Amino acid sequence: MKVIFKALQKKRAAPIIMIFLWLLTLCLFADLKLPEGKGSIKTEIIGTNEVLNVLELVKIYGGKFGKDPVSKYPFWEINNHRIVFSVNSAVVSVDSKIVSLKSVPFEKNEGLYVGTDFIQAVFPEIGFTVSGETSLVHNKSVLRADEEDFKHKNITVQSFVSYDLIRITFEGVMVSFAEVKKENDKIVVRFPKGRVEESEVDFGEGISTKMVSSDEGKEVHIFLDKNFKQFETVSLKNPERMVLIIKGTGQKPPAKNQKTDLEQPKENNSIQDIPFQKKKNSILVVLDPGHGAQDTGTIAKDGTQEKDLTLLYALRLKDELEKEGIDVLLTRNSDTFVPLRERTALANFNSADLFISIHFNSSPVKTVKGAESYIMSKQATDLWSQEVAEKENISLSSEEKNGEDISLILWNLAQNQYIVESASVAGELQEKLNQLFHTADRGVRQAPFAVLEGANMPAVLLEIAFLSNPDELKQVKDEKFIENIVSSIKEVIVKFKERNVPPISN
Repeated sequence: MKVIFKALQKKRAAPIIMIFLWLLTLCLFADLKLPEGKGSIKTEIIGTNEVLNVLELVKIYGGKFGKDPVSKYPFWEINNHRIVFSVNSAVVSVDSKIVSLKSVPFEKNEGLYVGTDFIQAVFPEIGFTVSGETSLVHNKSVLRADEEDFKHKNITVQSFVSYDLIRITFEGVMVSFAEVKKENDKIVVRFPKGRVEESEVDFGEGISTKMVSSDEGKEVHIFLDKNFKQFETVSLKNPERMVLIIKGTGQKPPAKNQKTDLEQPKENNSIQDIPFQKKKNSILVVLDPGHGAQDTGTIAKDGTQEKDLTLLYALRLKDELEKEGIDVLLTRNSDTFVPLRERTALANFNSADLFISIHFNSSPVKTVKGAESYIMSKQATDLWSQEVAEKENISLSSEEKNGEDISLILWNLAQNQYIVESASVAGELQEKLNQLFHTADRGVRQAPFAVLEGANMPAVLLEIAFLSNPDELKQVKDEKFIENIVSSIKEVIVKFKERNVPPISN
């Protein structure tokens, strides 16, 4: 720095500064040796991650690069394989197989950037041999100095508790480096490049008892209780977050005289003792307004919450269907929390003829629009479908499977008789809403939606529109448009009734 200062005094600053900036650039770039003897590629430090540009890989290895017409996500076709890059979570899809990454891919300056772990994680899936020689070569002492700058970055923590899960959200620029593991009776989250404020949160009992920070905020310990089943993590961006979802049953909040900001679900009012008595020559439709209570679903830019829209549409649709002589049950009729598996259980208990779960969509790309309809499948048809299912399954109850059990096998066999009708209803809903919104057909898709799993009748999950799209957000709140959407869905259900109820004989 003294050299630069003297150069400024002598008005010879420009050459010295250029040399200084060039040396700084060397500190921020490294060489990554590539598989198959293809030489090496420059990596960059962008934000807090060491990344490479996928477009540079495309130049070296060939193939086709573009944007998926449905999900709007980037894709790379190479060696008869198709890689789709999520820009919303730390995954890519290779021929519909989900591959996890350590960081979220992102687009910048017309480039697509992924973490350096992309080579080791994905290249074996597309036919390349990755040896131990594939490694980074850079000035590690410089990178250590860079890491030191971020060592004490703060990470905020928010927690939420319900009967069957505890959700803890860590937010900050350093969360992508978090290390999560289970040690005996606790889950340990370590932050090599950040820290949380020292604190202790009382969860009560059942799934977990408390969360305590330690080692000056570099670690968080979540102590598990007798009803703990499993945990998983989800990486999100804009802002950078890591969501830790801890699942189980029977979580009880702390005593009322203890201070806590944990929100508890409202009582579920959908439980029945006696099955619904259907009218003759009619059908029973169970409408499921997605989300509810603390499970808000998608929140639009103007604050509109998905849970409120789904209930509004379900109530309106119920009124219209009953005018047609169709029996209707709702999984919830107010702002209550109903576990996903209880929703289809309600339909099964009442021997419903049709189950429709109502939702609204969102996308990181504001221009994406149109309705989507889904039927149940253990394998998603594409990466976008998988992401939609993961979003809708985030409040999944602890009743979820720990492997294939006999009830799930029997359900899979039973679904053979429903799959055609489910697809038919989904296709008709799709067509009606395409016409109404004047949008291209986004197609009937399949994905592992927990709310559809176990339904012993034709079952469809309908994403009516994208709340992330300003135009569709405005439309779905317009009174006239609501009437048109409800009418379109009603027409499809009336046709379903006509196919499944024989005409009354004279």
